[in-house]
Amino acid sequence: SKLVKCLCGIVEDGSILNAKHRNVDKTANDDDEDPSSHGKNQRMGIIWRALEMCASKGSAQDQEQLIHALMRGYASTAASRDSNDDKEGSRRKKRSKAKGLSVEDCIPLLLGLTPSKTDDLQEYSSADRLTIDAAGARALYHIFHFTQRLRSEWVNGFVKLYCQSDLVKIANDGLASRCIMDALLEGPAKSTSSRLLLPKLSGRLSFLAAERVGHHVVLKLFKALPSIEDQATMSAELSQSLNRLGSNAMGRTVMTSCVVKEYLEGEATWKEALSKMKEKDNWLKEIMGEDEEAEDGGKGKKRKRKKVKSKDEMKHEDIQSKKKTKKKMEVEQCHNFLT
Repeated sequence: SKLVKCLCGIVEDGSILNAKHRNVDKTANDDDEDPSSHGKNQRMGIIWRALEMCASKGSAQDQEQLIHALMRGYASTAASRDSNDDKEGSRRKKRSKAKGLSVEDCIPLLLGLTPSKTDDLQEYSSADRLTIDAAGARALYHIFHFTQRLRSEWVNGFVKLYCQSDLVKIANDGLASRCIMDALLEGPAKSTSSRLLLPKLSGRLSFLAAERVGHHVVLKLFKALPSIEDQATMSAELSQSLNRLGSNAMGRTVMTSCVVKEYLEGEATWKEALSKMKEKDNWLKEIMGEDEEAEDGGKGKKRKRKKVKSKDEMKHEDIQSKKKTKKKMEVEQCHNFLT
């Protein structure tokens, strides 16, 4: 808590958020510097490490203080840019620093990814590389693991902010998929996130199912869906692209895990196969001693497995119990003799 209070001050004034590379303001004579490093925030690692600390060990109050400090920090940086524009003659509405920016305004600044205005995917190729801020993506990962009251606005805001084309690119990128999609579909908000993502990704699931990175998102989305009706909708969509799914190993894995072929055989066959798959997953979780994370933000706890005792330990315990029994009998005999 003390560390969070210290960090909130420097986050709120935007000093960390404005910590750019030292060569940004230099003249064009420094052409030998790496141009990819220009404009990058060199202190965002402090932000995501602090959010990681709050998500794992901090209280709900610490999480709330740091999130509000982050939103006010982005408001401060935006206000400073607006003041510079005002000097040049432009007029803009001043933002409130006390309230901070909205979640929809903070997420693009955090990720460094501007939402697209169209859903045109014709020019998108799986070879295209998505450029996002790694530290910001990790920070968003931990925000999605905060308490339900704090994370719900960020989860809804993220899914609402980005269109289908952006979500497909995020799902098919290694870093973005690991930090963002995994937090949504395997974190404490997986039930809500999966219901929001299914209609947004509908129509592009077969494309993702045949991709090296994207098929993992499809598998996790199917497992995270809370209702059997949503899973049936997803299996129905995938069943319309059997030729594409059967063309590579990733697609065949999706066909097996999402019981696509069984869906074509009938509802009873599909439900039976789905129940068997769930029983197998539950059995594996019991073997591993893992409990699912609670939706209300509770952290999953591993069940304690009984330690198997060796023959020497059992023999030692047997000898100790016999000694205790013998001593107890001697005490009782002595007590009877005295009385």
